[in-house]
Amino acid sequence: MRLCIYTYKCYNTFANLSIVLSGFQRPTDKDTGMKITQRNIAERCGVTTATVSMALRRDARISPVTTERVWAAAQELGYSPAQNQAARRMVMQRFGRKIINRVIALFLPPQFHRLAYYARIYQGIMDVVTEEQFALLITLFHEEMDATFRMPQVFNSGEVDGTIVYMGHHQPVLNDLHDNPGFRERPVCSLVLPLTGCSTVTFDDFHGQYAAVKHLLDLGHRNFLYLSFPRTRDRMEVFGPRLAGIHQALQEYHVPVLHCRVCETPMEWINPHRYSANEEQERRLLEVLQAHREITAILAHNDAMAHRVWVLLTQAGYRVPEDISLVGFDDTDPLPNASGVNQLTSVRLPLEDMGRASARHIIRQVLNGTNEVEHEVLPAELAIRRTTATACIP
Repeated sequence: MRLCIYTYKCYNTFANLSIVLSGFQRPTDKDTGMKITQRNIAERCGVTTATVSMALRRDARISPVTTERVWAAAQELGYSPAQNQAARRMVMQRFGRKIINRVIALFLPPQFHRLAYYARIYQGIMDVVTEEQFALLITLFHEEMDATFRMPQVFNSGEVDGTIVYMGHHQPVLNDLHDNPGFRERPVCSLVLPLTGCSTVTFDDFHGQYAAVKHLLDLGHRNFLYLSFPRTRDRMEVFGPRLAGIHQALQEYHVPVLHCRVCETPMEWINPHRYSANEEQERRLLEVLQAHREITAILAHNDAMAHRVWVLLTQAGYRVPEDISLVGFDDTDPLPNASGVNQLTSVRLPLEDMGRASARHIIRQVLNGTNEVEHEVLPAELAIRRTTATACIP
């Protein structure tokens, strides 16, 4: 299963659709039908064809005034540089020059457009891609697709300048990219989790979870339940920093680490669109709370999980936050009250900022011809609302 989506943005001039390579007639004058070349633009502007060529690529050696004049003339004459891309590639390859297609790829899970978490990352990426006049190739991939995934042909032909991938399970994809003769050592940036041999933009999960637990400790809570999905070796890179943040806060308040119990929940609980009733798991969670009545606060892996826990607690007769305080993580799925105001205390992740940072990183490396591995950690902050309150000690 594979789906590729090309995303473009139209500008007041016109988009540099660099991945349009063949199958087009050469542009013609809108009035006379004459074929338009860069020489025609040069004559209109009183500059050389070399200046026109560089201006159409927005080369920094050409002044902004001249560049805009060339683009205006090109638009007036009906010329599009994308329609001459194939010829330009042949010339640049002949002289051994690097070709910049102004195309970056983005690997996201198939449901990215339905989940606020991924949608915000995508929006941040598109903000920068639009501003820099790059095209974005979206390739859908999930770890469940490992056996059937095939790299899109566009990577084989060298049309992609760099790639952004989401989460650590993309290591097989990264290996395929590095083995691909059309991509090889071009820059790759991983979101959230590090991949071997590429840059990373991630969140400060440690301090985000630390802030949440410290907030609860300040409210008098001393016994916690941390809910996560099943832990595997590669997923421990998510759990590790969060558990460390919990432990750090507990140690500072001289609360034994054993006062925080960890309970695993089904993977479906973290996805607001894949939830199905799991009576056995719900019963287990309630049994934990009944057996450990000293627990007064629950930390959920994300907001979607916190939402489900709130429903379960309410149905079981618990009051949030009077009986049990509840904290989410990511601040993407609100828990609205009757007035529609989000009441869920959660650790806010700067998702749009992460998308922007990854896109800027890739585009900078593409334009500068570098491929240095860099790591950027963005801050997470606690958004305190109405699902946390002073501890009710049994």
